[in-house]
Amino acid sequence: MTKHDPLAYARRLADTVAAAVPGLDPRWHEAVATVRRDLFLPDRVWTDTGPVDRSVDEKAWWDVAYDDVPVITAMDGAPGREDWPTSSASQPSVVAAMLDLLDPTTGPFLEIGAGTGWNACLLRAASGREVVSVEIDPDLARAARDACERAGVHPYIVTGDGVLGHPSRAPYAAVVATCSVHVVPPAWVEQTRPDGTLLVPWTSPWVSYGIARLTRDDDGGATGPFAPLGSFMPLRAAAAGYDESPPTVDHDAPTRERMSDLAPWAVQPEEPEAAFVVGATLPGYRFLTARAHDPQPGDWCCTLRVSDATGANWADVAHVRDRNEGPFAVTVHGEGDVWADIEHTHARWTAQGRPGPERFGLRVEPDGAQHVWFDHPSGPTWPLADIGHHATT
Repeated sequence: MTKHDPLAYARRLADTVAAAVPGLDPRWHEAVATVRRDLFLPDRVWTDTGPVDRSVDEKAWWDVAYDDVPVITAMDGAPGREDWPTSSASQPSVVAAMLDLLDPTTGPFLEIGAGTGWNACLLRAASGREVVSVEIDPDLARAARDACERAGVHPYIVTGDGVLGHPSRAPYAAVVATCSVHVVPPAWVEQTRPDGTLLVPWTSPWVSYGIARLTRDDDGGATGPFAPLGSFMPLRAAAAGYDESPPTVDHDAPTRERMSDLAPWAVQPEEPEAAFVVGATLPGYRFLTARAHDPQPGDWCCTLRVSDATGANWADVAHVRDRNEGPFAVTVHGEGDVWADIEHTHARWTAQGRPGPERFGLRVEPDGAQHVWFDHPSGPTWPLADIGHHATT
């Protein structure tokens, strides 16, 4: 392989992706091998180790472009938010695993969140069907169109509010979101044809994890299981009306002290399946981690603050990250004990054999009400917390 042979890089990436996604449809493998990822990345990107600038270290930039890693492609840039990511190129193996939940012989497709444009081009290249991709950021939409032109692949990329979909070309055989939502916007269901598919990365106030694969019903609803994939950046939508800010806690709430055997990190995103269950079954619960002092070099001493949707009940759990096996000091605030709720949820999940997201599903009712279910749509259910209003068409 020459120093910068893009198609050789792409073929290597496709083989890496296929090894990470057993049973990957050959059409997705071929799309990854032929749609050059480097054409969709800016000259300055960010990884979990920091920025990578093509003009400074070209080899590092090419390696990042074809590594199986997620890449941040845009930052907010506003004062105080200079390092706040606003767009990314998802990890290729996650992209492929998600696309493999689709039938590439169907179409047309509606994509929510064009981002770099690479995902839309993979859809178009593998299926040969029409792909409509909606991007809220006009600069990103313009850059995505330019990248698609360079790649010689031609999805239809429009600037608009993804929460509204794109009704003029509906109905679609599948709606694919490349951003996470807490509730499925009604327009997405309305614009999917009966028996069509919706792929929706899901987030709760607790964690972003799981992709709902929903089938559109004849009655206007949709239901289906989760796949254990994630995470994705949240939907940016003018019409969504999200309020992602945590509730204001009641600092005058009565307090009491107790001890707990549950390690705080056992229910955080580093344990995604446990965190998924907390987010699904305790709607509106949130956490913040505050770093405290280092009692010994290398120790990370923290307080995990958990609150319910109201903020009237919250708890602080003190720990030293990954070193203290417990018990852990808990300060409970309010009439309820939110950490006890977490303990009970974790104990029930453990007793059930630690089920993953694939045993849970999401149901969207025709009237827009939504809930998570366990094992079967008629099984135990938990309504989704109302954290925002979604406009419809």
